[in-house]
Amino acid sequence: MNVRPKISMLTEKEVRLVHEASLEILEKTGVLYENKKALDVMEANGQKVDRDRGVAWVKPDLVERCLKTVPRKFVLASRDGKNDAVIDGEQMHHMTDGQASFTIDEKTGERRTSTLHDLALSTLLADALPPIKVMWSTVFPTDASTDFRSLFEMASTFMWSSKHF
Repeated sequence: MNVRPKISMLTEKEVRLVHEASLEILEKTGVLYENKKALDVMEANGQKVDRDRGVAWVKPDLVERCLKTVPRKFVLASRDGKNDAVIDGEQMHHMTDGQASFTIDEKTGERRTSTLHDLALSTLLADALPPIKVMWSTVFPTDASTDFRSLFEMASTFMWSSKHF
């Protein structure tokens, strides 16, 4: 027997209330778009647009129409196909996260700033843990150039894991 726990943080009524409040915010407050093409799309779909401010007010009927086109299931694919995360509202998946600036040194037990080496080790560890299906940088490598830190984080994940990033 394969028992899968289902966690519900909100009741159906609470989900409906959040949805209704979201629709109200989109319609009355609007959305700031810093992209002319996005404003063009909104305007072409009958939404009120203020190009000077870059704001579009989204009517509930557009949101509801768009929601009907969203797939009920999709896959966050791994590179090897062995650790795909199927997002279907039924399964629970784990992922790494955090971007810790400090690390407890694995040899000395002392607290110190995180490094690229720590990022590689934590990525390897997470890659070896079957429940983890989605990767995100676990540490903030303070020894990497600030201009390229994000690239180093992505490179580490691509080098040391085949899971979705």
